[in-house]
Amino acid sequence: MKNIPLVTIGLTTYNRPDLLKEAVRSVLNQTFTDFVLIIGNDDPSSPVTFETLEMPYDHRVEILNYSSNIGEISNMNNMLELAKTKWFTWLADDDIFHSQYLELLIKTLQNKSYSVSAVYCGYLAGDDLNESFFHDVTNSKLISLTSHEFIPKYVSRKINLQGNYGLLNTENLKKIGGMPSLGNSFGPYSDTLIPILLSETGCINYIDSPLCFLRTHMDSESASSSNFEAFTTAEIDFLKRLIESCNNVGRNL
Repeated sequence: MKNIPLVTIGLTTYNRPDLLKEAVRSVLNQTFTDFVLIIGNDDPSSPVTFETLEMPYDHRVEILNYSSNIGEISNMNNMLELAKTKWFTWLADDDIFHSQYLELLIKTLQNKSYSVSAVYCGYLAGDDLNESFFHDVTNSKLISLTSHEFIPKYVSRKINLQGNYGLLNTENLKKIGGMPSLGNSFGPYSDTLIPILLSETGCINYIDSPLCFLRTHMDSESASSSNFEAFTTAEIDFLKRLIESCNNVGRNL
């Protein structure tokens, strides 16, 4: 019987071949290697193959070339639905992981005395990578928070994290519906909501080392979209869900 890996990484891509190669390399260079990588390509005009990635076949890598553009949120949730591993994380084709990303997040799970629904880390953002991002970061500070501890710190930005980048419990992530669709368009703030919903299902572990690099550029969907109504409607939906989560937490105290 084939062993199931511990982690699934769902990588979304659309017409960024050079950045995609960089993102894939950051996954294949992980010091923890028990994972499966699913690449969801939303651009039917540019199929992704091992040849276009300029890499040899790797049994850990599965490539999905959709016949039509299904949209980022549907792409993300499709890869989540395919995941059979205990833990899951997403990655976008314009971002990268530190080589110790999986290793350090998994190490926080050694304490079995409480149920962990997600493990998050800090991140860096910018338009160009700094060499300091690649330095060794084994001296990380760990905190573990229940939902009533996590939500106030997270909403007030005392915790620096990216909601869809972390070690997320696959079963719990599926129970909350995966990546939520907020507002009437591409779903801004959807990733912001995920940690709040996951905190209702178990503790949130957080290490303060920046293990993700988020590339900021004008070609990103959030930066290039002129659909301001999408942002306002998504914000209203987000606040409704936040209030609902806070009420749920209050009732369980």
